[in-house]
Amino acid sequence: MIMIWLFVKKNFYEGWENIGNIIVANLLTLPFIALIFFGFIANGFINLFNGVGSMDLLMAGSLMFATPVLTVLAAGYAKCAVSIAEYETVKCADYFKNLGWAVKNTLGFGFILGFILTACFVGIPFYSLVDPFYGPLFSGFLLFFSVILLLAFQWYIPLKAILGFKFKKTLGKCFDVLFDNFAFSLFMALYSLVLFGLSVIIMFFMPGFSGIVLGYVNALRLRLYKYDWLDQHKDKKGFKDRKNIPWEALLKEDAAVVRSKSLKSLFLPWKANNED
Repeated sequence: MIMIWLFVKKNFYEGWENIGNIIVANLLTLPFIALIFFGFIANGFINLFNGVGSMDLLMAGSLMFATPVLTVLAAGYAKCAVSIAEYETVKCADYFKNLGWAVKNTLGFGFILGFILTACFVGIPFYSLVDPFYGPLFSGFLLFFSVILLLAFQWYIPLKAILGFKFKKTLGKCFDVLFDNFAFSLFMALYSLVLFGLSVIIMFFMPGFSGIVLGYVNALRLRLYKYDWLDQHKDKKGFKDRKNIPWEALLKEDAAVVRSKSLKSLFLPWKANNED
């Protein structure tokens, strides 16, 4: 809980301090979010009049095209997020410089995500209508495996940005992080869904995909302290040892930085400066 609470506060402060460049990065994602939204709405109207499944290609096409692009645009902010998490200053221009890196390292991954999402939104309804018994069974299996994959792959972009492993190794590390930190991975999935819901309300200006990526980079950066500690204490191999990480000591420096911030310094910086 110490690590999670520090993460939430740290991510909030850093998101607010970088609100300008986050909004600029999110602006590029708006047309592709609109494309997916249009695909879903148009598909719903067509199914309403012509029967379910009559035009799923429209929804599938919008997902398969827009998801890789959104992945690249979100990943472009990941390198900025690494600098922010390390308490460095980031400019809007830095984001555009990182887009080349994002295309090279995350475009293929974006197509994988697009395929998984298409399988969920198109395949699950389709199988559920095929047969009254086997249809729901196949739909359940598809949903289960899709959820596991998405829980693991939520770590791909931050792993790639922080550690820089090659594609296959990064995919493998996604599952390592998931199964070694399953509860925390569930928390991050729920946390991101909350941020996604806020993004819908604010038309994806904030926090948007860039803000969500910042959250994942911050979360992984703090979580990696666990593995640094385990590498330094190789005798700590038991299950209890891995569950009893001395988070308070490991997070001491980050906690000190976060304690130096306050809501007053964010919203009323002139008053905070006067008090100093």
